[in-house]
Amino acid sequence: MNAAARRQDQSVSKDADREYEMEKENELDELDSDFIDTEDENCTDGQELERQKKSKRKRKPENIHWAREKTKRNGMEGKDYLGYSRSKTGQILYNSETQCRSLGPACSSMKCLKYKKRHCNIITHEERLSIFKKFWTDMSWEQKQIDICSKFDGKERNQKEICEVSQSGN
Repeated sequence: MNAAARRQDQSVSKDADREYEMEKENELDELDSDFIDTEDENCTDGQELERQKKSKRKRKPENIHWAREKTKRNGMEGKDYLGYSRSKTGQILYNSETQCRSLGPACSSMKCLKYKKRHCNIITHEERLSIFKKFWTDMSWEQKQIDICSKFDGKERNQKEICEVSQSGN
């Protein structure tokens, strides 16, 4: 087969490809424009076929059973988990054990005793324990972020940092 015949065959196949793509686009446009009611009792076989074409994937991934997702969830809930790292060959190793979150001792610094606005000695151990459990077991990650941000007030500084050029000439 000579070069001219090959070029002609290629142009014919490109035209056929374009026509096929345009037909598929028209079919997709028709499917998008037609709303198919799933609860309609008068549904015909043709509509059922269109509905099957429209669905992309039947099963969702069950990522709650994946090891990395379990690790992430346990870390966000304050439970103990195995952290992961990569070896030099690129293999994932679950080797660093992290302990669960635990309530530390109450604040007993001299500053807290000196300043009256801190109120560290007013909160009892039971109140601290209930706040700790509520934070680490009952809240999602987004709720934890909102809770922490709501406890602080943004204040402007009295004096802004100004970078000036040294007057020594250097």
